[in-house]
Amino acid sequence: MLKVTFTDTPTEQKWILQGRLSDPWVSELWTSWTNARDARQGRCCVVDLNDVTFIDQNGETVLLAMMAEDVRFVASGVSTKYLLNDLRSKNKNRLRKCMKYLHLVVLGFALLQIASVYMRVPIRLTMRETVAFASISDTPQGRVGVQ
Repeated sequence: MLKVTFTDTPTEQKWILQGRLSDPWVSELWTSWTNARDARQGRCCVVDLNDVTFIDQNGETVLLAMMAEDVRFVASGVSTKYLLNDLRSKNKNRLRKCMKYLHLVVLGFALLQIASVYMRVPIRLTMRETVAFASISDTPQGRVGVQ
């Protein structure tokens, strides 16, 4: 079972979690969290995990999502502190990977833009050059112009 106490002050939102951060209570916590997101309006958010006794994979996922929203966690248990540090490092690694792929996408887009500039340049040929170009045929020996 998970007990969630929510305190809303002019300077911060505080969530006190007590019990097991696992299914089916994680989905209820997530629903409450997303509903309260608009009410934060840029205020600091603190999540107190001092009385959490268990965190499963889905609980970790919710904590990761909260970390992405710059939540400050309060935890006194050794295992909870360790888990939070581990999640922070995973979050940083994900961010690094995303940035790496973002750089590749931007580079690819830039190369496509450069290539499209060259592709737009029209070919200007005289009638003689056009006929000569059209009369070139590929043979096993190479390209040969028809005389």
